[in-house]
Amino acid sequence: MTARSRRSARLEAIFWIAGLVLVAVADPTRAPSLTVCPLAHLGEMLGFAICPGCGLGRAVAWLARGDLAASFSMHPLAIPAVGILVYHAARLWHGSRALPTPIVH
Repeated sequence: MTARSRRSARLEAIFWIAGLVLVAVADPTRAPSLTVCPLAHLGEMLGFAICPGCGLGRAVAWLARGDLAASFSMHPLAIPAVGILVYHAARLWHGSRALPTPIVH
């Protein structure tokens, strides 16, 4: 891995972790006033409110507060999504080095 690609990978890892932190510190009891979700904007323009990702941000915020039931009720995929993003960021940060794997006997 070249130095440039390693810097790019680490920058992407920082991006993912920063995004998770920003969502985690948001107030899950309030609907977002500003969103970048294209489906939310499209639904607003067309008069419907169906988005498969709606509730995911609030679910992550509830998860960060330790309320698994509230997190699951907002969006059942929040827990695996956070795990996948953290794993992905760790892999990006460590580059080509393998992450430690558990030993199963």
